[in-house]
Amino acid sequence: MVDRRVDTRELHARRIADCLFPRISHSKHNYIMTDPKDIEIDDLIANLGRDPTATRRARNPHVADDHTLSKEHDLRHLIAVWTAERTCPDILPYENELMDKILQRIRDQVSTMEIESSEAPPAGDEGAGQARKLRLLLIESELERIKFLARGYLRARLHKIDKYATYILQSPDEHLSHLCASEIRYTTRRTQQLKEHYDVSFLSTLPSKLRRLDDDAGGLRMVDEPSLDDVVFVRVMQDLHGVVTISEDEEIELKKGNIYALPYYLIRQHLALDKAQLV
Repeated sequence: MVDRRVDTRELHARRIADCLFPRISHSKHNYIMTDPKDIEIDDLIANLGRDPTATRRARNPHVADDHTLSKEHDLRHLIAVWTAERTCPDILPYENELMDKILQRIRDQVSTMEIESSEAPPAGDEGAGQARKLRLLLIESELERIKFLARGYLRARLHKIDKYATYILQSPDEHLSHLCASEIRYTTRRTQQLKEHYDVSFLSTLPSKLRRLDDDAGGLRMVDEPSLDDVVFVRVMQDLHGVVTISEDEEIELKKGNIYALPYYLIRQHLALDKAQLV
């Protein structure tokens, strides 16, 4: 029997992708918006558009070089934010501009692949056909790598949203502002649906004073929140003047290029100013 169970976070990732990126089906000559229900992250590349700067880059090699450097920088940035989101105990600000650029480039590259694969190879030139297949295979492998990073970034954020949804909604200035619009809608809807489920399941049978899900009576909080005391590995990107106090009898000076294992709350402000980077 085939196991048809689906990971909960995979479903959540699909819903966030649904809100972030409309699903588009395409034919040879037109594009039609369709029902985005059950969208796969793979469908993010379905809106196949041409890069408006392609002609300009072809005419100007300096523009092409700048574009290549920009893509390499964005890929390194994607790897860095993916790593940071996975290792950070708190939820970080959503990288909206970066994700928009990365996903648009995926669409453009897929469009190029479809055009090249649909063209017939030169007659009698078997070597050219084999070279084209190899080129398309390499491009597809690179696309899968980038899609893996994008999925991982979204899933890491969804894991934290699921775990700290109530806390995030209770701290709009500090945490809710770190979410994109679709993540905010997801967090609000999920929290409301969870409360309705609890009400129907058992809360309605309890006295009204015991029905709260955010009670902190007796010094115990019912709401999970990120542990800022968790130790993280961090690379210092520039010399930080002064010392960091770890305990009453221990201080450390953070020097550029070094990697340290420190409690997150000690390095949090330097991460926000891009003076340090999670690894």
